[in-house]
Amino acid sequence: MEKNIWNAPYFQRRNWILENMEDLHLDGNEAITVLLIDYWKETNRPVNQKQVAQKLKLSEDEVEKVFDALMEKGYINVSIVNGAIEFDMQGLYDLKGNEVQEQYSLIERFEFEMKRTLSSNDIQRILNLSNRFGERMTVVALNEAVVYEKVNLNYIEKILVSWAEKGYDAEDVENGQR
Repeated sequence: MEKNIWNAPYFQRRNWILENMEDLHLDGNEAITVLLIDYWKETNRPVNQKQVAQKLKLSEDEVEKVFDALMEKGYINVSIVNGAIEFDMQGLYDLKGNEVQEQYSLIERFEFEMKRTLSSNDIQRILNLSNRFGERMTVVALNEAVVYEKVNLNYIEKILVSWAEKGYDAEDVENGQR
């Protein structure tokens, strides 16, 4: 069964959108629009073209073009449910799904090794380490911390920084360089 990380309580969707804005090829109006839609959906507020136009200081025609561009990219789907406009943003996350699923398994590894449920701050920090040093290198550092029985994020980050300063990559460390 595939896990849906986007709806997990610890997954910060708006942070993820901002961090992946370039990879998603979103211009400023598209990015703000998906952030607004996500926020309004989370707070159970109705979303419509007029509201977006007011927030972005655009005409409704310009907002329609933004919606069309997002639909063309496959990021949003618009439907009518019980007479109200409903925005589905699953496509936004699905297009980057492989990367996020890999990070989810990274989170599972950390939870297993740390023997506790991670806080949202811990998860964000792990994802930041993974983005900065690479997932493979982050896992190797986690394994190193396990060997020395010092499984905490401060220690793991120090390991990663030390290896980066020495110019090591994951293969070097896996082959015994320290």
